[in-house]
Amino acid sequence: MAKKSRRTRNTPRLSSAQLAGIATPSSLPHVDGPTPRQGGERAPRGLVREDYSHVISDLKRIGTIAGALLVIMIVLSFVLPLVIR
Repeated sequence: MAKKSRRTRNTPRLSSAQLAGIATPSSLPHVDGPTPRQGGERAPRGLVREDYSHVISDLKRIGTIAGALLVIMIVLSFVLPLVIR
């Protein structure tokens, strides 16, 4: 059996109280920079609509394969006990 290593960890272990003290976005100082979009502004036309047709076709294919495998398993659950006897 290999001997345990005595090497120290590079990252310190923090307790939950210490983790709670880590700066959160609301506690960080305010820096002037670009402002978030206002309700009246629109994004460029090309960024609004994305094409997910390939995802839909993949999901249909996965569903078809899963359904076929489920049907095969159900049929085998009835056929195998008859064949094994």
